[in-house]
Amino acid sequence: MYHILHDLYLEKYSDEMSLLVEEIADDIRDFNKKVVKTSKSDHGLGLAKAEATPSKSHKSGSRGSLGGYHSLHMTSLWYSYKPFLSSMAFPKDCMVSLRHIAISLLKLEDFLDSLTKMTSWDVTGLPNKKVKKKSSLRGVLKPSSSPEQKRHSLNLGSSFSSSDNPFESSNPPAQTSAAQPSDAGPPPKIVERNRSEDKVRWDWRLIFKKISAGLAAAMETRLDITMATTLAHEAALWARDHVLETTALTLVHWNDGLDLPPVVSKDTNDFIQVVDELLPLARAGLEGCLAPVRTAFIDSLGIAVKNFHLHCVTLSKDIPHKASLKQLLIIISNAMLIRNYLQHVETVLSTEDNGKKFMCSLLKQYTELVDGLGKHLLQLHNQLVSISVLSDADSGSWSDLKDFHEDERCSFTIQMWNFYLRGMQNDMWALLPPKRAQTLFSSLLQDSLLLLMQRYSRIKPSFRRIKQFRYDITAILMCVSEHQLRACSTVSQYLNPGHNQIPHYSIHNQCSNLLATLAVVASPLDHLYRVFKRGYDRKLETQGSGDSMLAGSNSNWLHWIWPSLIHSGTKHYDDMQTATALYLHLSLFLNQPQTDWGMLVQALVMKDCSLAILLLTRTCLLDASVATTLSDTLRSKPAACVSPAAPADDQSVTSLLVSQNSTHSSTESDSLVDSSPSPVKSDILSISEPELVSDTQVIVDAIIHIVAQVRYCPNALAKCVVPVIDRCCLWEMFNVASPHMTPHMKVPEWMMSVFELMDPLIDRAIEPMLRYVSRVKTSENYIRPVISYVADLPCGCPPSYSLRDHPKPAGLKEMLAKCVQLVVLELEKCVVMLPTSLCCLFSAINTRCEQQNIKTSHNCVALQIMAWATWFRLQQFSAGVDKLGNILSSQVRSHIATVADSVFHVMVHGKDAGSTKFAAKFFKTNKDWLNLRFLSIASFVLDDFHSLASTDVSETACPIFTDHIFSLLATDIMTSPTGYRDMTCVCNLVRNNGQWLLDQMDVQPPVCSSHEQQMESAFRLELSPPPARSDFNPISEMNRIGDCNFNQ
Repeated sequence: MYHILHDLYLEKYSDEMSLLVEEIADDIRDFNKKVVKTSKSDHGLGLAKAEATPSKSHKSGSRGSLGGYHSLHMTSLWYSYKPFLSSMAFPKDCMVSLRHIAISLLKLEDFLDSLTKMTSWDVTGLPNKKVKKKSSLRGVLKPSSSPEQKRHSLNLGSSFSSSDNPFESSNPPAQTSAAQPSDAGPPPKIVERNRSEDKVRWDWRLIFKKISAGLAAAMETRLDITMATTLAHEAALWARDHVLETTALTLVHWNDGLDLPPVVSKDTNDFIQVVDELLPLARAGLEGCLAPVRTAFIDSLGIAVKNFHLHCVTLSKDIPHKASLKQLLIIISNAMLIRNYLQHVETVLSTEDNGKKFMCSLLKQYTELVDGLGKHLLQLHNQLVSISVLSDADSGSWSDLKDFHEDERCSFTIQMWNFYLRGMQNDMWALLPPKRAQTLFSSLLQDSLLLLMQRYSRIKPSFRRIKQFRYDITAILMCVSEHQLRACSTVSQYLNPGHNQIPHYSIHNQCSNLLATLAVVASPLDHLYRVFKRGYDRKLETQGSGDSMLAGSNSNWLHWIWPSLIHSGTKHYDDMQTATALYLHLSLFLNQPQTDWGMLVQALVMKDCSLAILLLTRTCLLDASVATTLSDTLRSKPAACVSPAAPADDQSVTSLLVSQNSTHSSTESDSLVDSSPSPVKSDILSISEPELVSDTQVIVDAIIHIVAQVRYCPNALAKCVVPVIDRCCLWEMFNVASPHMTPHMKVPEWMMSVFELMDPLIDRAIEPMLRYVSRVKTSENYIRPVISYVADLPCGCPPSYSLRDHPKPAGLKEMLAKCVQLVVLELEKCVVMLPTSLCCLFSAINTRCEQQNIKTSHNCVALQIMAWATWFRLQQFSAGVDKLGNILSSQVRSHIATVADSVFHVMVHGKDAGSTKFAAKFFKTNKDWLNLRFLSIASFVLDDFHSLASTDVSETACPIFTDHIFSLLATDIMTSPTGYRDMTCVCNLVRNNGQWLLDQMDVQPPVCSSHEQQMESAFRLELSPPPARSDFNPISEMNRIGDCNFNQ
């Protein structure tokens, strides 16, 4: 196989790329000649001095400093003076062309590697790594040779493995026998692991051999000049205005789960873009003649990032004396971007999984830089909070005998503290990487809360200031409960943090201390005496044992601040009701700095898929949905749908599908398709010319496809779809006795989504039938050969052609019967391909139909849905929307339309009144065979082993393990063909309707202003990304706790 790939494609492709590289080399040579002529005319005899200085300037240590731009410029001029190709200057267009050539060759090489992994099977189980041995016996015994490659032809025939050459195995070299000792018995055997499949060693890097040295020098020069110019520009702007020019970081292709900032400085982004453009050329230098290119790239990049490290440290020293704290956030973002990109470079350029990490020291330096800048940021904010935001405890006049503002508000310092945290959260979310922003904000919340706890635990208020003391601590706890939604990334951090979950565990401890201080200082004296008259450690006998569960939990303060959401002893979603659990989970999800796909999947599945049911039901109940239209049709009387005096136009569907097939029958009574009008009108033109998919269908597809891929909970799809059918009143669509039960009936959106999940099964089932119907010849278009009419040949011999050897082809009925048999037989064989989630769905629908006494096809709803799916799939082939073009003729497509109707009626109606004459006759003839096939399908689909109660592994799992499970599920869904599109669609829908979803849970926020008019939100079918965060409004943010006013 590899020989064929090499001879037919790789060698020819290498020749074409070789020609392109040589043309680029000629362009480079012509460009440098022009530069040399211009330089000679401009400089005259100064060329000799220029040629004498390069070695000194090039070997000096000025490349590692910020002021080395002049030496780099002189070095690049020296490169342009020399006429040799190995040291010529590369124009930018030539560099871009070489990059595209290298990328195309690397893609082919990656394809060959993946092909080798798929076609080979290593029974030893040893890792497939490129390990270079220091000494090899085969390398000593075999003669080495490196033939020079031709100009326009790369003779890579000798680049296969040694087993491809027959002369090497039959005629071993003479050195082998001479080296064997004559008196030592049999020679030692060398046991090596042979590869099961030989792989071609495609030495495409040889086409860059002539320009590799010049390419390495040009890459080094470009990186050095880019580093010098960007740093010089940013340093000049900082010296003048003490600000950094920022730009938004677009979605990068190397984002492999890295914490990337949304905004960075423009010069840093420009430098990273230049490095990313040169990275494919460096990756091409993993071996062969391009190794100097990789070495030059790594060396130049190391020098550049060291200069950027020094640059970041220098700028941070000017904060906060000369620049604002906001600029420090941008500096941290720059350092995070460079660190993440260094990690990406190390991943791309590493030759082995466990090999030497050449970026280890640089990554360590930048990790320490990011941590140091973060600590510097927290230290500056803590100083600002303690000095400017929060006044001294004694300045509150707690010993004053007068009321504070007539006991109508809390202290101004608490309101300013909340305002300051909201502003810092807005800046961090807008500038820092998401994970880093959440970590720094939680640390800032902990440090400022510790300061408040220390001050209020030492306050001794007068009797008139106890209310102010109670207002302040209550406001602090309310603000913390709202800020915790942004600071926590999991529900365990919010409800029940562990000792290792710092700083969330410390935040809950500090809030518990504040609540204890409030209880002791602000409680009435008679209550305190009644509770603690026997001592602090001894409880009253009247107290129930239910309070014992509160011991040892530091998150019980949430119950006292937000009793409508958190009940006493709540530590997990299992302890909460459905509405409160969904409210808390959605609040956490909507307040995250970036989308957490694991939390989104968990939101759809948790609490018996309540959120997925809510979204599906609200979407399907829209006026423009097919489910609503079908529900109205099913509620109507049959007489309203079927009229005995119906016009001939009602037969348009049948006539469009089988107009050509109806003439094939010998008599009118033997017509293959019943000519009775369809009770429900449908437009077949919508199949031949498909319209754009509606937003309703897109949403339903996304939710059902996501839920169907939750493998540990196979009942999730059934839990979502069955309530939708119930609330939309669609159970009558499964009644085979209903006149609406036809293949032309408009199916709801959820059914179309189920059809897409069944596409692999249906395609596998109809493939033999399509192959048969495209090759078979029917008797209607059969023409008897002329030779069959000839009795004797002119020579007097009888003709060898005999009608006995060439019988007349089968008729149309026999062909259709064979097609129906093939489809039913393949459905029985391939039913094991049906996903477990669909089996659980069909079983749940079948159970509900039995409870409502709805007659189904052969007591199995799965047969009806399979018949519908098969009919819809065959209609696509019949209408010509299958992208097969002219492969199927118009006559074959008309046969397929008839087969589709016949299969549907055989599987659904059998020989009942709603079936066609051909289907009824076929079912009567093959009744036993069909019943056996249908029984086999029904027994597999309705088996109870598909939905086992013990498969829900997250039911009793700890929160951390549950979060990990849903993260893995989200990753699995995102890697599916439509996973990212479906997840993005659902995420946009949830974010655009976030307030509406929270209102549906009917949970009161901790603060409700009586003067604020509650605006009723409406459900919006909006799939576009939500708008960006609005600008920070200091006036409105000053008076807010969460989404409510600061109730004074």
